[in-house]
Amino acid sequence: MNQTSNRKKSGFTLLEVMVVLVLIALIITVAVPVAGRGIHTMRLQSAARHISATLRLARAKAIRQQEVYFVSFNLDENRVSVGSGDQSDQRSFDLPQDVSLQKVVLLNTAAEPVNPRPRNMAFFFSPNGMSQAFEVRITNVRGRSLKVVQSAFHRSPRIEAVRTGKN
Repeated sequence: MNQTSNRKKSGFTLLEVMVVLVLIALIITVAVPVAGRGIHTMRLQSAARHISATLRLARAKAIRQQEVYFVSFNLDENRVSVGSGDQSDQRSFDLPQDVSLQKVVLLNTAAEPVNPRPRNMAFFFSPNGMSQAFEVRITNVRGRSLKVVQSAFHRSPRIEAVRTGKN
């Protein structure tokens, strides 16, 4: 009789296995969207840091080489380029597929641009380290936006979150 009772206690019942599988499925359905959202946010933040680093590089090269350096943003190709005025030193990179250049605008100007939504904009850094004031807005596929703001007088650009509903 001892052998029979030991056999009944070993192993799991079908009900116990089903309960565990349902719990695992619930955890996965909650965890996967959260992880996906986190990956998209990390890519957005990484792209903003890459743009910020590119602006710092352009400023440093302009000072070190004592020549004007340009940073250009191509909204159609989702590409950021940096280069010297004589085009002897050119570099570019594409943003990740799930991150896009949404808007690039010159700041502190009273005049409206001739083309209200230009698709390719370039800004300069002079040999003394000064630059134009501008803002680059990037957005991920989930609609979250960050902006990289380059002041005319500050050395480093700053990255700011964009509140939804604001343009």
